[in-house]
Amino acid sequence: MGMLGGIVAGSLLHVRFVGVTQAILFTCKNNIAAQSAYKAIGFVPTGEEYGLLLLHNAVAGR
Repeated sequence: MGMLGGIVAGSLLHVRFVGVTQAILFTCKNNIAAQSAYKAIGFVPTGEEYGLLLLHNAVAGR
C-alpha cells in the first residue's frame, strides 16, 4: 500500500471508530493510480460517472 492508500485507510479507520459504515470516493476517470490505491484497500468501482461543479465566488445569503 502506498502513501495515498495509507492515508485513506487511516482516515477510514478513524471514521469507522466513530460509527461510519459506508464511504464513497471520487476520482477522475483517467486517474488510474488513485483508483488502484482505492481498490487495494477494498473499494470497488460502481460504474457510475459524476460531474464536478466548483463554486469560485460564493454569494452571501444563498
